[in-house]
Amino acid sequence: AQVVGVDLGSEFIKIASVRRSDGINVVLNEQTRRKTPNYVGFRGNDSFIGEDAKNLVGRFPDLMVGMLNRLIGAQYTDSLLDWYYGGMRYTNRLEEIPERETVAVSIARDSTPIKYAIETLLGMIFEYIRATASLFNGEHAAKQDAVVIVPYFFDMQQRRALCQSAILGNTNIISTIHTTTSIALQYGIQNRGFGEETRNVVILDM
Repeated sequence: AQVVGVDLGSEFIKIASVRRSDGINVVLNEQTRRKTPNYVGFRGNDSFIGEDAKNLVGRFPDLMVGMLNRLIGAQYTDSLLDWYYGGMRYTNRLEEIPERETVAVSIARDSTPIKYAIETLLGMIFEYIRATASLFNGEHAAKQDAVVIVPYFFDMQQRRALCQSAILGNTNIISTIHTTTSIALQYGIQNRGFGEETRNVVILDM
């Protein structure tokens, strides 16, 4: 299986691929861009992911869903709804999955509302990541292993939901790491360690 690193941001996704021939590379999407909008949506019988979905937000805001990494595994609460509708001003219809008290999105397809669990939508993103990395590497990988960067506030329920989403997208998450830790790790790698020297480094998440 191919191994990828995924920065699953609120607005954008960035993918890094490990290749034996030339090490670690940032994966370019079909538009040869280094980052892809974290959006998925539907219109009629068609599904849209990434750039294609983001480009349709202005015309069909109720059919395109963003902020998936903030909704995955989240509890269906008044504070979540206030943030989503009031703070972020999204118009998608959020609904509760009662048995889990988590979030789903209701999307009208041919005038028929269909409830999609966030795991399902994020699974489509992971499948897109797998296909994009395979194309970039010039090989077909039916499955992939991934290390995924997650927000610092993710609890175990959110991490488990993320792993379930990945399975739907033919991805096995071998590790999760939160943003500030990944920055600190990269800083240490770039500086090749500090030897015997004691140094204090402050990492700020702006």
